[in-house]
Amino acid sequence: MTGIWRTVRQNTLELRKTGSYALISPVANAMGGSFVLDADHITFSDTKGCGSADGVYRIQVSPKNKILLTEPDDACAPRRRALTSDPLVYAQPDFS
Repeated sequence: MTGIWRTVRQNTLELRKTGSYALISPVANAMGGSFVLDADHITFSDTKGCGSADGVYRIQVSPKNKILLTEPDDACAPRRRALTSDPLVYAQPDFS
């Protein structure tokens, strides 16, 4: 799961082995914080620009190196929009 994931709309999600993440979108300020993966859900928290709002998503992994984040429970609209607009395609492994 760790590494760099991208959408066709140029949203970029970097999931790091340390449990931190960076989210870059052409239509919002860059965001970052921490994430926790638990079974088929991923929770994003401590996100700069989202206040104390955690974002919980159902995560589906495709055998073709794609992830789809659905069923968002997230009050942070910019994060929700960037993560659910399109499937994320694996672009690069995490070498840290």
